[in-house]
Amino acid sequence: MYFKKPVLVVFFVLILAVPLLSAQTVSGTLIGRITDQTGGAIPGATVTATEQSTQAQRSTVTDEEGNYRIPFAPLGEYVLKFSMPGFKTVAHSNVEVRLNTTVTVDAQLAVAEREEIVTVTAEPPAVNTTSGELKFSYNAQQIEDKPVMGRNMLSLAADVPGFQTNPVSGQDNPTASSGSSVQINGTGTRAATFQTDGVNNDDSSENQARQKVNLSAIREFQVLRNSFAAEFGRGAGAVILVQTKSGTNSFHGDAYWYTQNNILNANSYFGNLAGAKKEAIHRHLYGFTLGGPVIKDKLFFFQSMEQAKDKGASLRTVDILLPEERSFDPAATN
Repeated sequence: MYFKKPVLVVFFVLILAVPLLSAQTVSGTLIGRITDQTGGAIPGATVTATEQSTQAQRSTVTDEEGNYRIPFAPLGEYVLKFSMPGFKTVAHSNVEVRLNTTVTVDAQLAVAEREEIVTVTAEPPAVNTTSGELKFSYNAQQIEDKPVMGRNMLSLAADVPGFQTNPVSGQDNPTASSGSSVQINGTGTRAATFQTDGVNNDDSSENQARQKVNLSAIREFQVLRNSFAAEFGRGAGAVILVQTKSGTNSFHGDAYWYTQNNILNANSYFGNLAGAKKEAIHRHLYGFTLGGPVIKDKLFFFQSMEQAKDKGASLRTVDILLPEERSFDPAATN
């Protein structure tokens, strides 16, 4: 009884701390500087960022140097509105916030003779001047367009500069001491670390991705190759970040079914050589995603399901000892 209150206090502290710890790897950051027409800083200006698919808003004010910063911005496309009494309001649209990325959007406000809003539709420059991280990303559309064998999310890393294959097979097997198939810059099979929605997704002993994610549910897949921040310190070779999709104000989703059948396959070379029948292959991989609003602008849902069914038989070539070779006497095999 004496420990009930301290335990409850620690519990709630941990609950409150989780969003602060994980948000760094599931979001982006908006920064910039607001000036007048002479280049002078405008302190106290209001900056409002509105995410277009959910209408979620974040706001801040500029400091004495006219700088602003909006950290932990959820991924999405934003409209940034810059306002200050006595100046024309400026709005920047098509501002895309991507995973683990800092986007710089500056604004220049002109003196207003009457209330007026100036809309700027040009996107910010794609070159990131705020971080030296070497990273490679796929967005949802790129993932959908890319053929991926077996729909294994780790196969996306194969096109990342610095990736190398392992001459020994068997990686990504939690029952074997084999490590991960993601090897970057010659660091080996156990040097990568994995995070899904900001939560560590490593096998504690082998540095394998503990849980795969349905490709159709991934909003962004990012591989950090070098010079990453201290928050990713556990990775010696690469850090793989996976951010899943979420619900929006509109219903969206997809359904799919992939199948393999031996009717459509040719026999293998060794199968023909042995006069054997084709392998019996009946593989089905199907799933769906669905997201949408529960309460518009306030509460959303997203659901994903994928299942594989693999029935059939496979042809294997093995060596069999002849009867005269089944002896402990070495002379019997001469």
